[in-house]
Amino acid sequence: MSNLNEGSECGGTTNMGWVNTVDKRELILNAAQNCLREKGLRGLNIREVAKEAGVSLGSVHYYFASKEEILVEIFRQFVQRVSEATLSGAPDSDPRQVITNLLDGYFDELSKDPTTCQGFIDLWNHVPRNEDLRQLMEKYYRRSTEYLTDLIKEGKRQGLFQVDSPSAVAGQIIAIIDGIKVQLHLFGRETDLPKMKRATRKFVLNALRAR
Repeated sequence: MSNLNEGSECGGTTNMGWVNTVDKRELILNAAQNCLREKGLRGLNIREVAKEAGVSLGSVHYYFASKEEILVEIFRQFVQRVSEATLSGAPDSDPRQVITNLLDGYFDELSKDPTTCQGFIDLWNHVPRNEDLRQLMEKYYRRSTEYLTDLIKEGKRQGLFQVDSPSAVAGQIIAIIDGIKVQLHLFGRETDLPKMKRATRKFVLNALRAR
């Protein structure tokens, strides 16, 4: 996230001196994410983003024509970051370890900033009204489901997993992960993430009947 000075509306700290020395586009996106966390989707607007970033309204509009374009880019970056952290193991290696690493990587990403879940859930609510966001969300879930399905199939081929429908189990794992987002959204830092990570790992491996 951007390092911002005291006094910004959304709880950040914009350093005005950085505006000409860093990528303004990233500065604006960081400011938008701060505003999204603090005020939610309803409270996000171009004027607040500009104030948070310490740039003019014209600068924001130069990079993003609308609030919706900012939201799409925020989600695109989130997908890229989480995918790099979780969908990187080769399915033909030990599938048990790949799934363990996937879950660990996901929880590690969430632990960096649990408030990310607030923005993610807000984005879910915005999907029916934004086609670009819908397509991006659909691509994210399709890729995740296909990756997990292939991973489970490989584990089944190796005799490590005992499941009837790899695709159905892949969908269940994704549903569990989404449920974790909801819990973090509701309870925030009260959630014991390390404990939840251990419980989730055990539950998933048991569901796969991993040997």
